[in-house]
Amino acid sequence: MARLSRFLILYGSQTGQAESIAHEIFDRCTTELDLSDHGIEVAVYSLEQISRKFDIEKESTIVFVVSTTGEGMNLEHVDYPIS
Repeated sequence: MARLSRFLILYGSQTGQAESIAHEIFDRCTTELDLSDHGIEVAVYSLEQISRKFDIEKESTIVFVVSTTGEGMNLEHVDYPIS
C-alpha cells in the first residue's frame, strides 16, 4: 500500500523524559492504533541526532515532544531542523 500520509514525531530532551514520551506515542500508533494499516507511516526522530531538515508544509502531521530543565531555555546540542 502506498504511503498516504505520515505521522511524524520529533523529540528533544535533556533528561530523557521527552524521548520516553515520544517513543510511547510511537508505540501506541504502531501497535494499538496500527496506523500503517490505514496507510499512515509513523516515524520518530530525535531533534539532536537527525541531520535532515523537515519541510513542515509538506508533512501531514507532526507532533513535537520537547522538555527542558531550568527556566525553559533551548535544548543544548539541538539544531532545530525546520525550514
